[in-house]
Amino acid sequence: MAIVAPRPRSSFAMTGVARAVAAAALIVALIIGAAILLYVYAPHTTGSAVHWVKQAGSWLTSPFHNVVNARGLRHLWLNWGIAAAVYLVGGLIISRVIAGRRR
Repeated sequence: MAIVAPRPRSSFAMTGVARAVAAAALIVALIIGAAILLYVYAPHTTGSAVHWVKQAGSWLTSPFHNVVNARGLRHLWLNWGIAAAVYLVGGLIISRVIAGRRR
């Protein structure tokens, strides 16, 4: 029979914080992905939800707008795709550090 040491109570809270950070990173990446799809495949669509997603995607990716210089919509999906990847990978790394899981 194996003896398992009890986990400190604070680690349960940190696990919850780590999950929240990972969820936030995923939500941000999904918003950016949805904004890319709306700009590329439905550029003339109107509505408050569509407008909100496009504006949120533009705001979230503002530091990445001139990373790659390209023409047309390639400029948008390249720069915004890089932003989504950075947010997702960065958020998952931060959540793993918070949780204290090291392999």
